[in-house]
Amino acid sequence: MKKYFIFIFFIIIITLLTACQKESNPYDVISIDLTNHEVLYIQSKKNPDIYLDAIFELREKHPYAFSAEKLTKNNNLNQYNIEHESTESSMYILEGGKIKNELNGDITKEEIVQEIETLL
Repeated sequence: MKKYFIFIFFIIIITLLTACQKESNPYDVISIDLTNHEVLYIQSKKNPDIYLDAIFELREKHPYAFSAEKLTKNNNLNQYNIEHESTESSMYILEGGKIKNELNGDITKEEIVQEIETLL
């Protein structure tokens, strides 16, 4: 049964990441709505990365916290008042609509998982 949920989750993520979008936007934004925080994953379209691996690992450990209905995709960072200039992927942790933490640069999957697990 657990494998079934993981399979469904992967299909939803792949669908979210491959949906039609404007070519002028160099990234996708996936929002994960946690209880008191929102996690924005900004994925560079250039290459897959450790942030997505971390999300999959967290989904396996905490299926309810990362259920499909808590994931949304958009390409508009203006609603979050975030100016993302980098071509690399990154992750923002928001609390009350304001940036609490930014994860980017030289970071490991384990550090990402640990940071997000503190929010659960």
